[in-house]
Amino acid sequence: MPKRKAYASDISRERFAEIEPLLRGVRRRTKPTT
Repeated sequence: MPKRKAYASDISRERFAEIEPLLRGVRRRTKPTT
């Protein structure tokens, strides 16, 4: 994986693992039913 500039919005994998379920939950609720 090539190095890149770090952005202020970057979060660690550990932190992302904590919030990923919340993001998925929001996506599920806001997805229009088909």
